[in-house]
Amino acid sequence: MRSIGLVDLPTFIPAALSSRQKLTRRWLTSRHEKKIVLLQDSFTGSFDGALIIRTHALLSGLGYDVRVTPAWSNGKARYVLGFYNGFAKAGRHILRKVRVIERHNIPVIALDAATGLMFEQEYCELGQSKPPAVWALERFLRSEIENGHIAPRSVATGGDAATILSHCTEQAVRPESAGDWAFILKSFGLNVSAGKAGCCGMAGMFGHQREQADLSKQIFHQNWAEKAEKPILATGFSCRCQTGRMAGYRPSHPVEILAQALERPARA
Repeated sequence: MRSIGLVDLPTFIPAALSSRQKLTRRWLTSRHEKKIVLLQDSFTGSFDGALIIRTHALLSGLGYDVRVTPAWSNGKARYVLGFYNGFAKAGRHILRKVRVIERHNIPVIALDAATGLMFEQEYCELGQSKPPAVWALERFLRSEIENGHIAPRSVATGGDAATILSHCTEQAVRPESAGDWAFILKSFGLNVSAGKAGCCGMAGMFGHQREQADLSKQIFHQNWAEKAEKPILATGFSCRCQTGRMAGYRPSHPVEILAQALERPARA
């Protein structure tokens, strides 16, 4: 990758899914209750695969019958680079796949904000019918709690309060995202609050471009460095990756903290 000017790329750590975790045609037509599909994005599924597995475990533990899609290309990188034909091909492919799931009236849930928001933004440019509905994970979980489909319970916790920082795309388009995560985690007794931060300096592949390395670092120290000195939870793959590069540790995703808490015995 150095030959094309990309440096410090994340290590390839794909999600190791079992056959019982993968989406299949047979499962789509089966008569199970509380079925949901987790949309696996190519970044998280390729470089932070343990989070996909953790999310599946969390949702299963909350009583859902969960299956995970393959890491379908969403065309985001092509769109950003201006390769519209390649984006359109990838976009139409993933739209066909998700429409098949939608026909079975099964909720499709996106863990990654940038991927989920494409169904509300970029895919609308393809000139087809309205894209299928894809839930943001935090919006889905909050709705299920508020409608009584998930019964929260208080869990024993310790340590300092953590601040939830959402991806800058989420902050621009879904500013309530961090608040939704705070509502969910607080429903289970976790000590968290919703925070705000500017761009972490990764911005897709920008932070991995050799000629942008200094600027990427400058942006992180301007917007994230001080916040990262205290306990934070980061919803964005790029935010976790950039913090790992610049601050020396990877912040947890809210899913990981909630899943870990639910593994503890309930508070008496």
